Amino acid sequence: MRNLLSGLVWIFLYLAFCLAPLLLVVGQDNPPGRAFLVEFSVALGFVGLSVLALQFALIARFQTVAAPFGIDALLKYHVQITFFGLGFALAHPIILFFADPKYLPLLDLATAPWRARFAFTSVIALLALVVLSLWRQRLRVSYEVWHITHGLLAVAVVLFALLHASLVGFYVVGVVRHVVYDAYIGGLVFLLLWIRVISPLARYRRPWRVVEVRPELGNASTLVVKPVGHVGFSFDPGNSGGSRSGARRSASHSIRSRSRPPPTHPRAARSASRSRRRVISPG
Repeated sequence: MRNLLSGLVWIFLYLAFCLAPLLLVVGQDNPPGRAFLVEFSVALGFVGLSVLALQFALIARFQTVAAPFGIDALLKYHVQITFFGLGFALAHPIILFFADPKYLPLLDLATAPWRARFAFTSVIALLALVVLSLWRQRLRVSYEVWHITHGLLAVAVVLFALLHASLVGFYVVGVVRHVVYDAYIGGLVFLLLWIRVISPLARYRRPWRVVEVRPELGNASTLVVKPVGHVGFSFDPGNSGGSRSGARRSASHSIRSRSRPPPTHPRAARSASRSRRRVISPG
């Protein structure tokens, strides 16, 4: 029951943050000559930006957020909601150009203002992110290269979208609107620092030693590990995480807790890595 209530609260907060940017247009007088479809396209753009920015919160692995749902469900949702964000991001300019052809010259990047260039860059980065994620293996992109480019493209998508909204400027003027907008930027910066700096440093200070590698069916392996210099972590079946080899920092692995081990046994983790599973060896 506690997880159910907690999950409902987080869902409500998630929806509230997704729709919060619409507060920027509440009470704002429309400029002369702007049609409803133009304002509607702006609203879609704000919601799309909010959905994409909150992607960082889904993968930040905050324990209080992940507990009601499980990290597997959050990661699956992270993938699925990206397509909704992409739909909003594409619908914003398409509806804008359809509603008022005077905006079509913004597609000429040689003469377009920087706000249009930033918007174009954000959309291209988002399309590249989706293409690489869907067809990584067909394009023969290694997991390590994809992981780095995925993070860089995700930051670029949101950063250039924020710059675009800031330079348009119409809906981010006034004290209240600046507070809402700056709060989103501050939250995004915090999430980026947590994911890319704070969390990795915390993991490096809690190393684990692989004491046994057991081949399993389905091109998988069971890694028996034990903590080095710390007490480990609280165990929940189905937990997933990542590992890095001390000998080769570029080799990353996805691991998943399989079942509750005996109290005297090291914790067991199943490696989901296929191409790099031989890099980590006992000792």
